[in-house]
Amino acid sequence: MDNNTERTVVGKKQILRFTKANELKRIRIATDADVDYVRAIVSVAKAHNVPVETEDTMEQIAHRYGIDVPCGAVGFLK
Repeated sequence: MDNNTERTVVGKKQILRFTKANELKRIRIATDADVDYVRAIVSVAKAHNVPVETEDTMEQIAHRYGIDVPCGAVGFLK
């Protein structure tokens, strides 16, 4: 399902904004992300019926999606 041609957004603020605007099809959260960070994203995702996947570490997500710093989550645009 991973596809580097998919358009993504990263970081909590962007993910929450795009989720609330109904523009995300799914979210991937790192297994080592901060608990409060995860809770905030999962709460909004659940309220907007956006599926959440938990896998990879912050470093792996950053590497996979071409981000220069470790990243706790990535959202996939519709």
